[in-house]
Amino acid sequence: MEDKIIEENKLFEQLEESISNEERLILRLQCFCEEILNFEDDCTEVEDREASIMANATKIANKLFNNVLENNEYNLKSFDIYPVYSKVEFSVSKDDDEQKFNLIVENDGFELEQV
Repeated sequence: MEDKIIEENKLFEQLEESISNEERLILRLQCFCEEILNFEDDCTEVEDREASIMANATKIANKLFNNVLENNEYNLKSFDIYPVYSKVEFSVSKDDDEQKFNLIVENDGFELEQV
């Protein structure tokens, strides 16, 4: 049991450090979240503009997680973007071990939480 807690703490620290090295992607992801929140459908823009913004945010999140998990034993299992909260819920797995996290992107950085 204690080994699992140590491994969870180690994973959290690795993720936090790797994410902090991806400041540019964090800021871009946060910008897309803001753009979605500020989007107003005034019928003058492209019909699927909101979907296009979300698709771009998804590409950025994919790139972020590929970079973060590149040299890690864990693999990305899934993620969901919640622009209203500027949050990405994601889970990583190794063998049968699955860990879930929240990444909250902010103008001046990010906050990582283990769920």
